[in-house]
Amino acid sequence: MTSDLSPAEQFFFDNAEYSWRPGKETEDAGRMRSGIMLAFAETVAKAADTRFMWVPDRNGEHAKDPDGPKTCELCCLYLGDDPIPIASIGCVDDATPEYKRVIEAELALAVIDKLPVPFNVVEAEP
Repeated sequence: MTSDLSPAEQFFFDNAEYSWRPGKETEDAGRMRSGIMLAFAETVAKAADTRFMWVPDRNGEHAKDPDGPKTCELCCLYLGDDPIPIASIGCVDDATPEYKRVIEAELALAVIDKLPVPFNVVEAEP
């Protein structure tokens, strides 16, 4: 385990894409920052009454190619009982459970400013 990372942060450090700011941080520091941010977004999403729905993406024509991916899915993020998603991403090919977790955290991070954040989660922010 990378020193000082929680299990969730370590998961995202190991499994998610990342970025870094050349000249301001090392690649490893950027990777760690990305893991911490995704873990925080996942925590906020869980506390904010969100739900994720994965369905086949009918617009993923390439998934019908015999040499293409086996699955092509759409992931939508909903807040509470609202039937309109607040974020979505399509054409997610051959997603493993680990990759689905990453995608869900990335969607939550993209709309984190729209999620109601319980005070106890804010206090625990990394």
